[in-house]
Amino acid sequence: MFNAVGTAFRGNTQIVRFNEFDRFTKITEYNDIFGNCSSLESVNLNNITRMVAGFATAPFRYTKVDRIILPNINYIGHYITAYSVIEFILIGDKCTQMEQYALHYRPNVYKACIILASTPPTISGNYNWGTQPIYVPDDSFETYKAAPIWANKASTIRKLSDFTTDFPDSGLEEYLP
Repeated sequence: MFNAVGTAFRGNTQIVRFNEFDRFTKITEYNDIFGNCSSLESVNLNNITRMVAGFATAPFRYTKVDRIILPNINYIGHYITAYSVIEFILIGDKCTQMEQYALHYRPNVYKACIILASTPPTISGNYNWGTQPIYVPDDSFETYKAAPIWANKASTIRKLSDFTTDFPDSGLEEYLP
């Protein structure tokens, strides 16, 4: 794990968009780099494979980021939505592990989560999230509903093919298979 950026941008109110992570190829872990960047609306997280967070280091706290796109993520820590205005979360097909509070804090703020992994990620502890729909690949729909811990929230699991009907203005169509 390597994070040379540390908290260099934390609290910067001038940053509106940050799409330069593609240039930082060795930075694969994201932990509170942009906390309190109150003007930040979007950030490219294509290189990020681990999103590590805690309640006090929520990665999007007090930003204007309303969509998280994590195409290469394999691990998601606690509270990534804390103190945020995030509406949609898209988790790529490489995700294998999520912490029990990954989407917990202020869970009713976001509208939906999309997980593209065909195998349900392992969740530590209990599934402690809200009642928002979680969209999964159609071929894995029944697998998610029956998987350990996921089965507890089977009523919130939806087929990915229903997402664009349910949320036609999400702006996420380009990221869907």
